Amino acid sequence: MASERKWRAAIVGRFPARETLPPSEAFVQAWAHVGASREEVMALLDMLDLEYGIAPGFFRPDDRLDWLLGKVDEGGFWSRATNEVRAGDRELALGDYLVKRCKAHGVPTPRDLVTLGQFARVCAGLPAT
Repeated sequence: MASERKWRAAIVGRFPARETLPPSEAFVQAWAHVGASREEVMALLDMLDLEYGIAPGFFRPDDRLDWLLGKVDEGGFWSRATNEVRAGDRELALGDYLVKRCKAHGVPTPRDLVTLGQFARVCAGLPAT
């Protein structure tokens, strides 16, 4: 669907230009220093791939969550309405994922996360810092 491609391109355009790492190298090259296990990080990246259709090797720990969650305000009336629904759906999916992972680790669900690295740490049961 053309509008979904445009939506995805608008989301990707919020991130700095970068190389997409092969999945086999993404954890070691970009995520190992975060402190979360490979399994937790790869599960998060796979979930982002499912929700956004963006390859797991694209994301980095310093990426801001608002780059993913902000609605895309482009196109005509119907496109903007569809994009608003997409943004809400993705926010719910990420929120549900966070709550599920926090419950699995017995930690409270934080509300003030800014980066994907913080998100990954909390999903692994670690402090966001």
